[in-house]
Amino acid sequence: LNIKVAKADPFRNGSELKVFANGTATCPVKAMQTWLRYRGRTNGKDALFRMNTGKFLTRTVLQRWMRSGLTLAGYEGEQYSCHSLRAGGAESLAAAGYDASILQVLGRWASASFLLYLQVSDSVKKGISKDLGRWQQQDIAAAHQRVGDPAADVWLA
Repeated sequence: LNIKVAKADPFRNGSELKVFANGTATCPVKAMQTWLRYRGRTNGKDALFRMNTGKFLTRTVLQRWMRSGLTLAGYEGEQYSCHSLRAGGAESLAAAGYDASILQVLGRWASASFLLYLQVSDSVKKGISKDLGRWQQQDIAAAHQRVGDPAADVWLA
């Protein structure tokens, strides 16, 4: 897919988004094939998503539909925006164990700002708390001594 204009493309060079089949029920290639059959043929230069009126699908309309669908599904739809999809994508990749550099490249972030979208779940926080609770004072002091930390003596007190 060619993306002509995007926030992460200030010089409007455009970018290419490659989509791969994954053989699942939510396969993006199958979904795109279904959409293209439904949409019908075009001259190849038309926008991928158009309204029944022929106008382009805008972010405003997409956001309104998304909020409506979320509300119908029992969520508080007004709390979400199209930008939530970017943040959610970053969170999903992080939760799946992908490295931050992969998140940055796939999300086309020029800076580390994407890290602001990542949240640590309560279950991860609970696990961290348990891990830290297992450390004994002398284990911490020994770790400090190994790295030559002069504050190690404080831990031994």
